[in-house]
Amino acid sequence: MAFIMVLLTFAALIAYDVIKNHRLAEETAAETAPKKAVTARGYNFAGSRERLEVPQGLYYHQGHTWAKVLSEDTVEIGIDDFAQKFVGEIKEIEIPKAGAKIHQGETAIKIKKGNRTLNLVAPVSGKIVEVNKQVELDPDIINDSPYEDGWVAKVHPTSLKENLRNLFDSNFAGKWMKLVKYAFKNKYASEYAFAMQDGGELAPGFGMTLKDDEWKDAAEEFFKNY
Repeated sequence: MAFIMVLLTFAALIAYDVIKNHRLAEETAAETAPKKAVTARGYNFAGSRERLEVPQGLYYHQGHTWAKVLSEDTVEIGIDDFAQKFVGEIKEIEIPKAGAKIHQGETAIKIKKGNRTLNLVAPVSGKIVEVNKQVELDPDIINDSPYEDGWVAKVHPTSLKENLRNLFDSNFAGKWMKLVKYAFKNKYASEYAFAMQDGGELAPGFGMTLKDDEWKDAAEEFFKNY
């Protein structure tokens, strides 16, 4: 019942914010000057941090990837805080090569850990124009700085206005992230209390505590791994 209430609350929030998000998407896509994202106040890019952070100036996909509009021709993409903390220390990542085409909502990034692979979807559609070589060489940069140094690739978007309508702005994404965390804890915390830190915050690598079948279910439910 609690999980159903979370979903109903989430649906109400979406209905309330949809008009605002549509307008923000149109305004952002029309701008051509590069925009620098503003990091949430007090944010500490440390692998052991407890809070799930949602910096301003980005757009968020429900599959836990983000997009930053640098210009109408270039969008930077990456992995959000929930995703990097779900996996824990990232040592192996697969990123499409420059020139590859990606499609919003379809797998674009793969994180491998042991016998498990977490597929992460593209937040926008377009052609990869640059890959973050430092992340390819040292993927755990994402753990330390998922929204800055840990960006994954730059994309030349093909349907930016349409794509942004399907994403959350940072204000709404903050509410959404809290609901995601609550939903996960409500579903798994009773069995995996050791995956939580003091105060009930999700510990780095909390997803790795799940059994294989639960990992698959969580990947589908929270990361759109269908």
